[in-house]
Amino acid sequence: MKFKRTAARAPEAIQFARDQRATGNEFVQTVWVWIRNRQIYRQKFRREYPVPPYTADFCGVELNLVLELDGASHVTESGREHDRIRD
Repeated sequence: MKFKRTAARAPEAIQFARDQRATGNEFVQTVWVWIRNRQIYRQKFRREYPVPPYTADFCGVELNLVLELDGASHVTESGREHDRIRD
């Protein structure tokens, strides 16, 4: 899958990504410190990047790589059910 940067991304997806960046858990914050500013193999990563119909926690556009970190919401019964349906 190629990731394309387009100006036509849905405003709702962009706002969701902004909200997620503002409320990320401690682990997401830590990983972001590790991978930001081309610290890993000089590769650019984006945080909370809309990849319709999902929003990826981290996206390495040049590598076509998505990093998804599961937080506490994924270990609840409703979280497991949501993941089961999504997957």
